[in-house]
Amino acid sequence: DENNTSSNEPKTAKIIMNDYTRYALFPDGSLFAWGSNQYGLLGSGSDAVNSEKPVYITENIKEIFADDNATYAVTNDNSLYAWGNNDYGQTGTGNDAAYINIPTKVNGITGNIKQIYTGVYSSYALTEDNSIYAWGQNKNGQLGLGLDNVTVNTPEKVNGITGNIKEFITNRYSVYVLTYDNTLYLWGNNMDGQLGFSAENPIINTPQKVENIGAVKNVYTAQ
Repeated sequence: DENNTSSNEPKTAKIIMNDYTRYALFPDGSLFAWGSNQYGLLGSGSDAVNSEKPVYITENIKEIFADDNATYAVTNDNSLYAWGNNDYGQTGTGNDAAYINIPTKVNGITGNIKQIYTGVYSSYALTEDNSIYAWGQNKNGQLGLGLDNVTVNTPEKVNGITGNIKEFITNRYSVYVLTYDNTLYLWGNNMDGQLGFSAENPIINTPQKVENIGAVKNVYTAQ
């Protein structure tokens, strides 16, 4: 009958993908994955090579962010979970294991998570109160924490940025942040002066405000 027909209609899932693994997030918060299980990206707790069929991971998920190395899921109560490649602590779980094959809670972030960004083995969380947290590889100062070549395996807050964040761009080992008052902040790899500072300072390990260029409307970078 009409009621049965309605109940049998397929649910529409949001599909998230990287080069090797696919994720399906359903409206009820259930999360499935299939494809490559390299680095444990299926999140099933198994070390199997891959799966051609969707594998159930977890539930109560509001949003998911994935790159080719690690995956991040935000729950309905705004907790962050991560799994995947962890060679440089980029899952943020505080674990030194080479990879994490099951969703593991990430601690240390205060406030609701708006977006997750990733660089090369580095990860960043932007919260709704415009705070930035960073963790992972830091050999080029790209975490913006004032540290030199130190791996950080739990989120730490990035200081020095004033204003609401309009754009956040990661370019391999550099980061560009544009605020709504059109102020630009940069940090990370500056070997060739690509951050606009003298190449005598090859690493900028805290956010630096770019002066004397006027109001910045947009930021563009090469990979």
